[in-house]
Amino acid sequence: MQFTTLIPAYKPKYLLELLTALRHQTVKPAKIVFSDDSPNQAFMAMLEAEPLKSAVADLHIEVIRGPQNGGYNNFRHLFKYYAAQGDAATELFHVLLDDDILYPSFYERHLQAHQSAHVQCVVSRRWTANEGGQPLRDDLPVPPAFANHPLRMLAIETDVLFTHTVGSSSNWLGEFSNTTFRRAMALELVDTSMVDISFAGLEDLGAFLKAGLHGPIGFINDHLGYFRLSAEQNSANPMGRPLKLAFLAYIALAITARKLGRLTEAQCAAALQRTCPFVLHHYGQQEDMAALCALMLRLAQGDAAAEAEFLTQWAFYSDAQMQKPAAPVQRALEVPAISLLIPIYNGAVYLAKTLDAVLAQTFSNFEVLCIDDGSSDTSLELLLAYAARDDRVRVVSTPHNLGCVPKVLNFALSQMRGAYFVYASQDDLFSVDWLASMHARALETGADAVIPDLVFYYENESQRSTRIVGLHGNRSAVLSGREAAQHSLDWVIPCNALWNAALVQRVGYADFAYNADEYSGRVFFLNCNKVAFSGGEFWYRQDNAGAVTKKITYQSFDAAYTFFKLYLLLREHEFAPEVYAKEALKAMRTLEQMQQWLRVAGPALSDYERNEAQQRAQRCEQALREHGIYDIFASEEATV
Repeated sequence: MQFTTLIPAYKPKYLLELLTALRHQTVKPAKIVFSDDSPNQAFMAMLEAEPLKSAVADLHIEVIRGPQNGGYNNFRHLFKYYAAQGDAATELFHVLLDDDILYPSFYERHLQAHQSAHVQCVVSRRWTANEGGQPLRDDLPVPPAFANHPLRMLAIETDVLFTHTVGSSSNWLGEFSNTTFRRAMALELVDTSMVDISFAGLEDLGAFLKAGLHGPIGFINDHLGYFRLSAEQNSANPMGRPLKLAFLAYIALAITARKLGRLTEAQCAAALQRTCPFVLHHYGQQEDMAALCALMLRLAQGDAAAEAEFLTQWAFYSDAQMQKPAAPVQRALEVPAISLLIPIYNGAVYLAKTLDAVLAQTFSNFEVLCIDDGSSDTSLELLLAYAARDDRVRVVSTPHNLGCVPKVLNFALSQMRGAYFVYASQDDLFSVDWLASMHARALETGADAVIPDLVFYYENESQRSTRIVGLHGNRSAVLSGREAAQHSLDWVIPCNALWNAALVQRVGYADFAYNADEYSGRVFFLNCNKVAFSGGEFWYRQDNAGAVTKKITYQSFDAAYTFFKLYLLLREHEFAPEVYAKEALKAMRTLEQMQQWLRVAGPALSDYERNEAQQRAQRCEQALREHGIYDIFASEEATV
């Protein structure tokens, strides 16, 4: 059994002490994850710089970006990140606040406790220390029956736990820093409620109680660390926000415990009679507490109507109090400017590089919707890990394998929130200014589509990489949608663009073939007011042998049909005959090539693959015959 230490990091002031304490553990954590919620990413900078980086190399530290939208949301961020690792995560985890300190035997003693009894959490005692780190006192009101027990490791049964904490309106167990949990608890701790009643303000006690609902919790009757008091804290001030929330949470937890059958009616009533007058006395004159305090006397008297009203008001009040004003970038992200959609199927080989390139963009006001289409490799686990690290990453899953990119994109179009839309494959890469350049050009021109430079990218053979820049090298050109559609047919310009999201959502993707997005790109152009070009680079990977566009399979027969559909589209929009005739010829040539491939490769295919290839070939040939194309080009070939 091993530990992962999760550190919701905000104050780098004590970082050196924290790391020193972790390095001197007799049993070291297998991994340490900092969620850096500091305003300037101070933890990340310090841990990546020398000499500290080398000094703590043996600690296996990882730093992820914090959500920067409230203290407990950073806890949630870490719980989700850890849980997303699934069975690869350590069996035990520990949440360590960035200003608290562990004594050298902390993990060793907690490990022994977990090994001796299958409990969901183990709590040890801790000292209170001054800001300099000198222990001052043990001011937790541990009941004498526990404090004076001769055993150093106790198992506290569920009803005893509720009675001696919620029943006495007292948290004598401490907080997260002196507690370790089993892996299964991580996602439970994301939700700070039980039976749909919030315990915001007492998240630590609520976590112990949730663990207790699974059976006894472990209690180590020795001091194994300290809780630091600092000048920045106001937890000792009964008028302050932390204690105000805590006392209201004791009321909510008493009602919760009664509903769960863990406190009797009499025990719940006693807890309310103790706490409600205290709340009324201290907070009765505070404007934001007026409605809640008006209920306190009735609540203490057991008025059922007052209890129902309290729970309604508490739900809104606790939620509002726990919401820290967001940083400006986070407020902007509530309505992202750009939605990037990435369809994913068994893409784990390149996916991390693609997501790293997305998250490295200099333009930050975007969301990336990663749509997993039933992957059987580790793609989904990787996606969830990135989503836990960065709130801009959203993971959605199709109900079943849809089998082609256009269907996957259509599945997610209604879920995107940005004013602009862009699509990438699971193996593509980008320059850091890719989004910024396109977005700036879209605002400058008002164009419905903006096309960046396209690089046909070979990761290990850069000399093979080629690029398409603007219109024949001119990024200042602005085209009509019709002009763009025609230029795109022979890849004079690509269809990889930043699109007006409303346009794409209105038109949607055609899904008649695996590569029908090639057809849809031209349809989008035809619906554009104008099309502009920008800097920034989209790196279209060419060296992924496993990509569906880089190998011949039965799906490849769809390419011929897509050229046929383009032929129909161009005729419908009254392009010149020589323009749409070229697409008909591409359809014929591609069909002939695929039929030749089938004659050679057919015997090695499975019955299913052979049947699919034949059906797709027949669909295309029949369509070409029905429109007189097959006979025209076949006779031309015979003449030649």
